[in-house]
Amino acid sequence: MKISFNSKTVTIRTAKSEDASFCHQLSQRNMEKYRPRRTYKQYKAEFVPSDTKIIMYRGRRFGYLEYQEKPDSWYLWDMHLSSVLRGQGLGTKLLELVIADIAKKGARKLRLFVYAKNPAVELYKRFGFKIVKRKSTKERFQMEKRIE
Repeated sequence: MKISFNSKTVTIRTAKSEDASFCHQLSQRNMEKYRPRRTYKQYKAEFVPSDTKIIMYRGRRFGYLEYQEKPDSWYLWDMHLSSVLRGQGLGTKLLELVIADIAKKGARKLRLFVYAKNPAVELYKRFGFKIVKRKSTKERFQMEKRIE
């Protein structure tokens, strides 16, 4: 699948087990100011290639997203982009893609967890996500969007 944005085009493919290291490193780099470091062993134990999409740009990996159906809802677990592609509208396009994909599968809602200081909170609010639960630390909360 291809997505065009801001005069650029990325390709999205399903992850392979060998993508786990890339995803872990990008996640660590993007989230280091929000949460404690996770070891690669911890990350690898939870990595599900079939639920993870790799964002390719010019033949290289520049991001990934992970979303999954659970009994109570669909969850967007991760959406990470390299700084090279941030702030150009790709996050918007990816979120549109996730919502369209799960809507086709009959989803009623999409949930995610986000750190309060993460700039992505504004993106989620623009898409109609609402805060439904604050974690005990109040640094992180759960957001939810009804899919219509």
